Amino acid sequence: MIVLMNLLEKNNEYVIYSYGYEENKLDGRIKIYLDDFYNYEIIKESKDEHISKSATLKAISKLIKAAKNNDLKKEMSYQC
Repeated sequence: MIVLMNLLEKNNEYVIYSYGYEENKLDGRIKIYLDDFYNYEIIKESKDEHISKSATLKAISKLIKAAKNNDLKKEMSYQC
């Protein structure tokens, strides 16, 4: 299974990504604070039956790693 993430908002303080299983239905929202990468917020958990809590945590982990490496992109994905 592939989890898709799409950048919704970016500023000097944080980034917000939507995430989910289907490209046209990314209903989850994650906020990562750029001054403290381990400070994150699940704004809305995805309701998609394919996205488990562990998939959400893995999405957060991937976003934190990308932020630490200054490698955040408009569209990102990973395979579970």
